[in-house]
Amino acid sequence: MHTIFTESLPIINSNLFITKDALRNHLLLMNSYARMVAENIIPHYKDITQRTLQALQQQTSVSLTMDYSDSTLDNAVAFHRIHGTVYYDFCWWYFSTKTFMREIQEAENNPGILGHLIIVSSGGGESYGIQKAVDILAACEKPVIVLTEGVMASAALYLCLPADKIYCSTPFDIIGSIGTMVAYWDMAPYLKQLGMNFVEAYATESTHKNKKYDDLEKGEKDEFIKTVLDPLQAAFRSSVEKYRLGTLQAPEEAHVFNGETWYAQYAINLGLIDGFDKNFSECVTEVYELGMERKERISTNQKLYSLING
Repeated sequence: MHTIFTESLPIINSNLFITKDALRNHLLLMNSYARMVAENIIPHYKDITQRTLQALQQQTSVSLTMDYSDSTLDNAVAFHRIHGTVYYDFCWWYFSTKTFMREIQEAENNPGILGHLIIVSSGGGESYGIQKAVDILAACEKPVIVLTEGVMASAALYLCLPADKIYCSTPFDIIGSIGTMVAYWDMAPYLKQLGMNFVEAYATESTHKNKKYDDLEKGEKDEFIKTVLDPLQAAFRSSVEKYRLGTLQAPEEAHVFNGETWYAQYAINLGLIDGFDKNFSECVTEVYELGMERKERISTNQKLYSLING
């Protein structure tokens, strides 16, 4: 989890679950994006996802869709993509947890959609809204399959915990980072060099307003860790233990809940994933077959109900 303060766009202004590599890459990209924004050449996240879907559709005869509320769909599979930095609210360039929740619910309520396929390549992002998204995904009655392509860590892993199956494309996909931290740049010394003087004043009773953050900047971290980081870590761990039961059997020296990461070939032994060396078409077929089985069960039960109740 990180808090980032920067003048570049796009910007993150809240707590994050993210790996250090993902954070570093995000900060590097922001400078490029600031220039690209001025030239108006950054494509919309949804447009990139749509193009990705069009290319992948050629690999399977199963109908894939991002039009989750389309009433004309018949036996389609909903396509979702978690790529790059995870944001909570809508963002032009990045995945949005808020949008993801809406799309999952739309697809779940559409009788023309059999199930969900989620393609993941993300080191994490904002923590806000993650648990709510997990609850929504857990409530899905249609099958949910996740395929990792490269990395599924921190917030990205958290989001996908309730899936029926979590697969990786190769033995060397990176999984994990079930850990919580904070990091940000203190811009005060630089701003002072520019001649800027920051002024603040608090009401008499506001003795603890911003105190834990001020203490953190002074190097006094205990209160911040106890009241901000530890509760988030506890929630993360609780969800992992609930949805990935195999992790309960992992040896203590594996550091499953201490923020460690592993290649897929090791993560499977820790209960974090269900398999690797899976390709896209295999995962689509699995969602389709599970969805058809569910659809047939519902149809059979409805026929029996009609017979019994005449």
